[in-house]
Amino acid sequence: MKFKNVIDGEFEEVKDDGYQRRKEQKTRSEKREKKPKEHKKRKPIKGKKAVFSVIGIIAVLLGFLYIINDYYIEYLWFKEVSYLDVFFKGITAKLTLGIPFFIIMLIISLSYFNFLFSVIRKGYNKVGSFGNKVKVVISVVYSIVVSGAFIYKLWYKFLEFKNAVPFNQADSLFGKDISFYVFKLPFFTALIKLLFASVTLLFVITLLIFIILRVTGNREIYIEKEHGVTREERLNFFMKIWDFIKVPCSIFVCVLFILGSVYSYLSMFDVLYSSSRIVYGATYSDVTITVNMYKFFTGLCALLAVVSLVFGLRNKLKPIIIGALIIPIVYFSLGGIKVLVENYIVIPNEYAKEQKYIENNIQMTRKAYNIDEVEVKRFEGNNDLTAKDIANNSITVGNIPINDFEPTLDVYNSLQSFRSYYSFKDVDIDRYTLDKVATQVFISVREMDPSSKENARTWVNKHQKYTHGFGTVVSPVTEINESGQPVLIQKDIPPSTAYEELKIDEPRVYYGESSDDYVIVNTKSKEFDYPEGNNNVENKYTGSGGIKLSLYNRLAFSVSNMSSRLLFSSDITGESKILMRRQVAERVTTIAPFLTYDKDPYIVNSNGKLYWIMDAFTKTNKYPYSTPSKFEDGTKFNYIRNSIKVVVDAYNGTVNFYQVDKNDPIASTYAKIYPGFIKPIEQMDKTLKEHLRYSEVLFNIQSEMYENYHMTNPQVFYNKEDQWQVAKQFYGTKKEAVDVNSSYLIMKLPDRDKEEFIIMAPFTPKNKNNMVAWMGGICDGEDYGKLKVYQLPKQKLVYGPMQIEQRIDQDTTIAPQLNLLSQVSSEVSRGNMLTIPIEDSILYVEPIYVKSSTDQMALPEVKEVIVAYGNKIVMRDSLTEAINAIFNLGEGGDGVTGIVDDAVDKATKDNSKSDLEKKSRELLTKAKEAQARGDTKAYTKYMSELEKVLDQISE
Repeated sequence: MKFKNVIDGEFEEVKDDGYQRRKEQKTRSEKREKKPKEHKKRKPIKGKKAVFSVIGIIAVLLGFLYIINDYYIEYLWFKEVSYLDVFFKGITAKLTLGIPFFIIMLIISLSYFNFLFSVIRKGYNKVGSFGNKVKVVISVVYSIVVSGAFIYKLWYKFLEFKNAVPFNQADSLFGKDISFYVFKLPFFTALIKLLFASVTLLFVITLLIFIILRVTGNREIYIEKEHGVTREERLNFFMKIWDFIKVPCSIFVCVLFILGSVYSYLSMFDVLYSSSRIVYGATYSDVTITVNMYKFFTGLCALLAVVSLVFGLRNKLKPIIIGALIIPIVYFSLGGIKVLVENYIVIPNEYAKEQKYIENNIQMTRKAYNIDEVEVKRFEGNNDLTAKDIANNSITVGNIPINDFEPTLDVYNSLQSFRSYYSFKDVDIDRYTLDKVATQVFISVREMDPSSKENARTWVNKHQKYTHGFGTVVSPVTEINESGQPVLIQKDIPPSTAYEELKIDEPRVYYGESSDDYVIVNTKSKEFDYPEGNNNVENKYTGSGGIKLSLYNRLAFSVSNMSSRLLFSSDITGESKILMRRQVAERVTTIAPFLTYDKDPYIVNSNGKLYWIMDAFTKTNKYPYSTPSKFEDGTKFNYIRNSIKVVVDAYNGTVNFYQVDKNDPIASTYAKIYPGFIKPIEQMDKTLKEHLRYSEVLFNIQSEMYENYHMTNPQVFYNKEDQWQVAKQFYGTKKEAVDVNSSYLIMKLPDRDKEEFIIMAPFTPKNKNNMVAWMGGICDGEDYGKLKVYQLPKQKLVYGPMQIEQRIDQDTTIAPQLNLLSQVSSEVSRGNMLTIPIEDSILYVEPIYVKSSTDQMALPEVKEVIVAYGNKIVMRDSLTEAINAIFNLGEGGDGVTGIVDDAVDKATKDNSKSDLEKKSRELLTKAKEAQARGDTKAYTKYMSELEKVLDQISE
């Protein structure tokens, strides 16, 4: 084969007759050599192909049936929990999006491959009916792959895009509603990326088709020679490929540039999430340089799309190459200009240039974390508490926690597990009205221990016998017995209590925190219920939970769980039911995976039934200008709301979602996507509503953000003049500074009339230990969800928790006693330092735990309680004694109770209401008696009633 000169990239081929004869002779000889070999192997190959085909068909069929089986089980489960609408919404959305898109992609790909193969036939005349089959197969496979990717990536973004609820707030740079960034921009961006990937994949397929045809098929153009391939032949090979693909290639490049233009436009909005050393969000250089750079790229890519199509079809590569090279050149040039602007324009006048962008960041971050409406109050931090102040805050004082979570959990597991198959996973904190007195308590569920079930000897024990936990244990956070351990006011199996409000009608827990495997109920053999002496009480499940095990369902679950016992067990009948997804977190997440959850639900006793309450969060990382934070699982976000509370019935497994924040557009969007899925909070049972609490997870996030974003003045924020941090403390046995845990307390806020359940955290200046403020989140009533911050005067020293810790170590009385306790084979650990605001003063309380260091089974016990107020600090055997010592109220039974004696005398002396006088004296006597016998609960109750009587007398 010979060639003429190359002109403008075009080659003219010259035929060589000798070459053609040699080629034909070689072809005929090769056919003669191959015939005998092909004849001998013909039958075995066909037989193997048939076997492999059958195996392949069976494998595909089994895989398809397995997938269908999983969908069937999902259908049954969603039907059981009454969320079939959610189940079908996902399927219908995928089909609604996927089928039209598949049809569109199939039409486009078939049209394209028709055009492509028409081009191929011009240079490869042997492509006939086989080519028609190939293009159909490639088109179908390509359309399935691309449509599958689109469905997987876009189906939920499409639902959010379609049902977006506006935030009714625009960003300051582009003037678009926040919903555009949260719901619409992610959809457009993902769509463009997928289209770009789809076009690129189609281009790669095109190249592969031409390369395969040239290398393996067209020997008239390219043939291996014994002496190798000449340079001219190799060049001709590639130029022939270009001759055939230049048209499709030009189209591809044009489309890619169009997509690049759209993507550049969408990327312009990303400046709202840029991170600089000053603030998060667009800054001066971003607005001046970056935004204009993306605008330039948008126009440039659109121009290059036209250039690539026009010059590509004319076989002119140079303009396309030059145009493509402009993009990185401009990108790096503008990047360099941005650095120059930063160094020589912004930094010398940084605050003046960045002021309005700092203001944007402050404003948007405060809104995103819902700390923009925090009510700020002045808190004097005086040291002028009187006996009357203590009396007026008797419920607050009576609910000061001296028990901590970890020691209490140890006690529960040691004293109330009873059998190895029971355990308490964690302890929750809540409040109950006991004998008409608000009481803060620890409560925990006795559940089946998954590790003990793993050691069960039989499948029957694991899945049919040991199916549920039993009851709760409750102890007030304020009370300890003579051994320094929590006083259990609900305990044992079956649960026993003297309080009507804590009695449980249905103590069985089939759905809990530790229930991580399926169980089968209503079988011929009864379930284990609870131990009684040397025997076991048995039970049969009567709840509404579970899926009935018909013969077909047994087969389906046997396949899904890879267990033949489900199918062949003689204990299972048509009335038997399988309870699956019994772990509360898994159950809730499966129904609504688009929400983020606090992984630690808390148990509630409501009207004699047990329920789990779980906090659900809506969050996004697309809120303009808002500084990001991290969630428990490490995911980043810059907007969050605890808009939804989830309630799960511990016996029946029913799940309900309630919206507590009607002003959250994300939650409202979810409610629009799934009509009826989220219920208004008004539909929640009143007794359950009384146990809602401000989310600790959200409160901690807001506290962290408020450390910097309490500063609303941009100049102060820029100079970092008033940064805060959550106060530090010593906790446990180590002398390492750790953050003070946010604490739930029943207390009366300084500007409120009655006691409430709140969560609070103290603040100190950054890298300092004196207290500057404390934040409280309200959990009760109509003010649920409100945040209050009480700021201390900057010119006044108010001790912070760490300074109290240091004073404890320096106190000549307390420090030697702590050292003495730790020297007698004992381990001393400090509990959580509690900051208790009373009126305009701060009271600090810290329990001291002692545990044997030689006995691994020993339980931690509260041996001492430290109370600090102003310059005074004392350590006593009980909280009452410590408060008595701090306020010089006397010793023994007279102490705190005696503070109201004078008030009673004064109030009754000039008052003719003899009934109230008598009642006040009786209540005072009862309070003294209760204190003398160490009954803190009764003492708090009588003091509370006495306070009300005194108020009536004084009117």
